[in-house]
Amino acid sequence: MYYRSVVLAFLLFALADAAQAGQPLIVIYNYTAPQPSLVLASIDPANHQTFDTSPPSSVEVMFSQTIVPEKSDLKVFDQYNNLITTAKTMPKDTRMAVSLPAHLLAEVYRVEWSATCACQGNATISGTSYFTVY
Repeated sequence: MYYRSVVLAFLLFALADAAQAGQPLIVIYNYTAPQPSLVLASIDPANHQTFDTSPPSSVEVMFSQTIVPEKSDLKVFDQYNNLITTAKTMPKDTRMAVSLPAHLLAEVYRVEWSATCACQGNATISGTSYFTVY
């Protein structure tokens, strides 16, 4: 909003200056609307969620925009930094999901994700989440 006010003030000043000098004012204004940004919409299991007896069967990450499968990934690590599982393909445009082994040990697991937006500019975001099985 501030940017538009500054542009409008400049145009009014330029118009008044041109009128005083007796010259026509030619203005070329090209405004490009900001592109929607890619944000994390949800993650399941939630960050720092704990499970007593029944660990999750999968990890799912959803985003606000369509993502590029070839430039996005989802990985799950155990507390010793061993890769448990990884996903490179997405069954839906805005979602990444990966199945977990049936019997997870009682420990803390780390979920790392990275996603590239299919929108103009190809913004990339990444993050880390944790869940615990007791």
